Amino acid sequence: MTRPPRRRSCNANRLWLNARHLGGFRDSLSLAVRTQESEMRAALVELVGDGVRAGEFTTEDPLKAVLHILVAVEGLGAYASQRRRTAGRPPHR
Repeated sequence: MTRPPRRRSCNANRLWLNARHLGGFRDSLSLAVRTQESEMRAALVELVGDGVRAGEFTTEDPLKAVLHILVAVEGLGAYASQRRRTAGRPPHR
């Protein structure tokens, strides 16, 4: 696994944020986003389960661990996307 270039990563974050938002208005897009997220979540649960079985880390609930990871990643993506759009502007008060 390699890390994508920063610009590509920011664009991917914005794509997911926009897809989620627009999915509220378009059923087909909502279904596509939910399907992709479900597949990603299942793959990550399997990966975490493999890591637990290999003794790489511990958790009693791989799904719960994955949800914590996804919340952190998604929050960071939203923060990075917002931060880039407001660079150089004072904080909103």
